[in-house]
Parts: sequence; structure tokens; C-alpha cells
Amino acid sequence: GCLQEAGLLAGVCNDDRGTGEVCCGLFEGGTMLDKKRRDGSELYKDKKDLVSRINLIEKYGTNDFNQWLLKKLKLQQGEKVLDIGCGNGSQILAYSQVTNNIVGIDLSESLLREAKKRIKEFAPGKDFVLIRENGENIPFKENTFDVVTCNFAIYYMNEKKVMTEIKRVLKPYGRFLIASPPDDTSREMVEMHYRVAKYIPPQYQPGSSDLRKEVLPVAKKIFCNLSLELFVNPIVFPDVETFMEHYMSSTLYVQSKEWCENLLFRMKKEAQRVFAERGNITVTKKVEALKGYKRGLV
Repeated sequence: GCLQEAGLLAGVCNDDRGTGEVCCGLFEGGTMLDKKRRDGSELYKDKKDLVSRINLIEKYGTNDFNQWLLKKLKLQQGEKVLDIGCGNGSQILAYSQVTNNIVGIDLSESLLREAKKRIKEFAPGKDFVLIRENGENIPFKENTFDVVTCNFAIYYMNEKKVMTEIKRVLKPYGRFLIASPPDDTSREMVEMHYRVAKYIPPQYQPGSSDLRKEVLPVAKKIFCNLSLELFVNPIVFPDVETFMEHYMSSTLYVQSKEWCENLLFRMKKEAQRVFAERGNITVTKKVEALKGYKRGLV
């Protein structure tokens, strides 16, 4: 059976992120994540789940997050950009359509190596700086960057420290954008999961959004001209097997599988029922983005 008590599964899912530089050599240095976030570090130890999820979303998504992001950022040629939690380099490649002056930092060495590989394949001849570090300890001087972004990574770090660091390294009048899934993302999959598991991990429950709860209050104190934007991306899975691949790569499954007996078997039966009824399985991914500016006089 399933253990339904919300308190029985601790913490938030996490990456095993660590510190140094790829692309331009490796260097060590950096901070440990706090205990709350380290507790979840085994969930994506080899990053296969995360990479699989990203690839499936890019393949079957109706809308393109990176193109939406470019429109919101309004990047200018030659601007210096820092991407915190750059992962496999997806956003770096998007930014490179406009500027070549890009730095990516991430604490996952395996994702940085994947980013280096993708950059070599899709942006040959471009040599972006990739650094093994997190957003709590950005290894650059103050007033360095025109733009700082942090996509799907702020919840792995101490939000207040990250926001303070973003302010420090941004140039006067520089802008930032932080993207994070709201708690009502993937609602169709969450409802299917609940029907078979009778349990929902904490970060999928109402009111759990880190962006509104943790980041926005800090941003209001130290930045100006704040705005919240919503990106909606229906993912249309053409068959049960593809949907199940996505589900097995999700934190929803990873944080429930130890507590729920025969979860995959029961979820596949539910997916087959939905597919027979609708002809596909659609999961609506949502991303909330907070954008703001550093004041000119600091």
C-alpha cells in the first residue's frame, strides 16, 4: 500500500551538485548545499532522469521555452550573460543566437560535461566559460554581467544568498530572470499519480512554489521593476510508453516509488485507461518567471 502522510517523505528533490571549471579547464572551489537540499541529492545522482525529462519535453512540447525566454530577456548583441544552474547548456545555446559572451555555472560535473558536448555539436567554434559552482558563491567581481538567469535551479540553493549574489554581480540597471515551475504544473500527471498512489510529494501541493514564497519577497527588497510571467507548454505524448518514460524521470515518481507498492504497474494501467479514452496523454507544463532590474545607484 501507500503511505499517505505528507510528512513521511522528507525534503525537496535535488541534484547532487558539487564545484570547478570545464571547457576552460577545471578548478575547485565552492559551497556545499545546505542540509535540506543535500538530503535529496541521491535522487538524481547520475542525472539520467533529468536529461531524459528535458529531452522528452523538447521533443513533444507544443511551445519552445527557450524562444519564449529570449523574447522576455530582450538580449542585445555583445551583452555579458551569466546562467546559474546551466545544466546541459540548453539556455546557453539559446542565448548564443544573440551574444557569444556567456558564462554558465552548475554544481553537477556530469551536466557540465553534457553542456560542453552539446555546445561543441550545436555551436562549433564557440568557447563559452563553464564553471563548476553554484549561485550562492558566484566567482566573479561585482558589476560584471548585463544579464543573469537561473532556470529550474533556484530551489536547489539558498534563495536569499543567490539573490544577493545576483545583485552583486549585475551591472547597474542590469536585469535578471529566474524561472521555476509553479505548484500546479503537470496537473494532469499529478492527478493520475494521485489516483493510483494516494500521495503527492510536498512540492506538488498547493502553496509550495519557491518562486512566490521564497524568491519574490527577497527580490522586492533589493531589485526594482519586478514582473511575473507565465509560460504554458502542453506536452502531447503519442503513446503510453513515451508517457511512462517521462513519468519515471519525474520527481513525482522518484519521491513516491519507495512508499507505494507496484506504483509503475498501477500507473501504466491508469495511463492505458487515459490513452484509450483520449487518444493521447497531454501533460501541461507551466513555468513561472520572475524578471527584475538592479537599481542604478547601489
